[in-house]
Formats: sequence, structure tokens, C-alpha cells
Amino acid sequence: MNTVLLTGAMGMVGRALAARLVDQNVQVIAHDRVMKQDVAGALITVRGDLRDTHALYRVLRTHEVDTVIHAGGISGPMLLRDDPFQVAQVNVIASIALIEAARACGIRRFVYLSSAAAYGDTAGGPVTEDTALRPKDIYGASKGAVELILAGYRSQCGFDGVSLRLSNVYGPGRQTSCAVKQMLEDALAGRASHFDWGAGEYRPYCYIDDAVEATIAAAQASVIQRSVYNVAGAQYVAMERVAAAVLKAVPGARIRFEPGLARFGYRRDALDLGAAAQDLGFEPAIDIDDGVARYRNWLQSNC
Repeated sequence: MNTVLLTGAMGMVGRALAARLVDQNVQVIAHDRVMKQDVAGALITVRGDLRDTHALYRVLRTHEVDTVIHAGGISGPMLLRDDPFQVAQVNVIASIALIEAARACGIRRFVYLSSAAAYGDTAGGPVTEDTALRPKDIYGASKGAVELILAGYRSQCGFDGVSLRLSNVYGPGRQTSCAVKQMLEDALAGRASHFDWGAGEYRPYCYIDDAVEATIAAAQASVIQRSVYNVAGAQYVAMERVAAAVLKAVPGARIRFEPGLARFGYRRDALDLGAAAQDLGFEPAIDIDDGVARYRNWLQSNC
């Protein structure tokens, strides 16, 4: 892996990935619709829309890209709820065009950052990658659709593509709604957190650094044995346990949950991470206490 086209480079996972790849002396072509002022100087930045396929072809060829990490798109079921077609255009149609461009340009590895949202509500765990996908919204369906297309390219065309089903990623740079983010921000501001959901609910929260390490492991592995892998955190924790970690990080935090599921949320069982451990050598390293403490430190320094 010498030169990486990283889409969604200004997003939560994208920015963390870019920084980690630069640390490994990998040339990063950072692609996004907007470029922020604090972008690392080691990146080559390309401002553009994922739907501009011709521009992406030029980027792949001009910079002699050998690896694509596709982290771009509309991220989260809470976004563009009233415009499902745009979600499909950006997340599915543009992604397929990028896969085909990468195939045509001879890319050695294509890593797609999918989501456990593709599962929908799960019905018991641990949930393996072979569990049927039953998405409950357009976002989850869009993620599952691209996974299947990429698997088809892998089988029919011999294209070296792999999808990672990330679950409940939290940490620095998160912009969309996240319970851990809300709890910490409220606690640091001296506010109480009250959720109309969460009592008795569990989540496989994944700290951003673990998500980054899993992605790099998938990009660098000499051989990929399967088309999709689960990626989650080191623990499957009750929301009350997450609240305890926040209280430990910010003494005096006041957090209360009510029964029920989050709006636009999922019933999420523990994910089986055995395949990623065996094939990619990835095992999450950051437990909930460590992750929350790191996130608190970042929020105190950056917000």
C-alpha cells in the first residue's frame, strides 16, 4: 500500500484514517466535498462530489493510486430522512461507479466502510457475517446493497474488494447524534442527560482508534479470505455501563435512561469478531472506560 484514495476524508473516520496513514508514510489522496482548514499538509486534497465519476477516474490515474478506502457518503440513518433517493444516489449509485472505476484502473485493494445498520434489528447474538440482512431504513439498505455489489465484483471479476461492517463508532470528530457524545458534552457543561430510551439496552461501542486499525488491517492484509467482516468494540456493554464510564471520567455526571429504543436506532446484539481476528489479525483494544476517557480529553481540548 503506497498511495491511497480516501473518500470521505473530512468525516469522523476519514480524518482519523488520514492521520494514521500519514504516520505510516502512506501517500493519501484525501477526497471530500469540503476541505477543512486544519487538514494535515502531508495530504493531497481533492475537493469533489462522489457522483462525479469522471473526476474520480482522473484522480485514480493521475496519482497512480493502488488502494481505495471508501469512507465517503451519507453517514447515518438520521440524515436525509426525507430524501431517500439522494441517499441511494450517493451511497449506492456513486459507490458502484467508484468500484467500477477502481476495477478499470487496476486497483489492488478496495476497502468499503459499511455499517452494522445493514443487519437491521438483530434477533440474538453473537451475530456473524453470514446473518441475513434485514435493514429497516434506506441508509442500512444502501450499505448492504454496496456490500453485495462489491462481493459480486469480487466473485465474478476477481476484484479484491472487502467490506467492513462498523458498529457504533464513537470518539473525536463525531458530528451526528451519539449517546456517548451527548453524555460527555452534558457532563462537561454541568447538564443532566436524559434519554427517552436505553434502559436495559446494550451496544458494541467501538472507539474510533479501533475502527481505524481494523480498516488499515483490511487494506494491508496480503490475502482477504471473505468479502465482509464485522468490526466492533472490545466490549458489548449496557447503556448503564456506558453511563458509569462517563461518571468515572467526569465525576458528578447525571445520566438517566427510559425504556425503549433510540429514534432511528437498532436493536443490536453482540457481533462475532472471530473472522476479523483470524483473517485480518484485528482485535479491538480499547475498552469503554479507556475510550470514554480519551474522548473526554479530546472534547476538553477541542470544544
